[in-house]
Amino acid sequence: MPKRRVGFRISEPLLVDLKMMMKEEGYRQRQKSQWVSQSIEKLLQQDAKAILEKGVFTGDSLNRNSIGEVVSLDEDLLDEVTCKIIELRHQDPLLEDVQSMLIRASIKSRIEQVKAGQW
Repeated sequence: MPKRRVGFRISEPLLVDLKMMMKEEGYRQRQKSQWVSQSIEKLLQQDAKAILEKGVFTGDSLNRNSIGEVVSLDEDLLDEVTCKIIELRHQDPLLEDVQSMLIRASIKSRIEQVKAGQW
């Protein structure tokens, strides 16, 4: 399946948490794209309203997200992400940089779920 490289901004504390959680789950650094893909797939199972109500974007400002990261995602997953972005923008038309926010939200969500034993 074709993959596409996707860049996103992430805060240093979240990046540290991501790397720590990957290590705890037995993933190597080269498997970051796989880990993030799985996280995104899980987040996309929720409807747009639930994602916004959970407040996954709370405190997610661009000036705090200063590190650029890149992952490779399947084209099919990117199509699903695009559909979810459209849904989210229908719910809140003022959202900006939604793709990066969605990736960060999926990372945060997975970390929280793993810590709570729900992953």
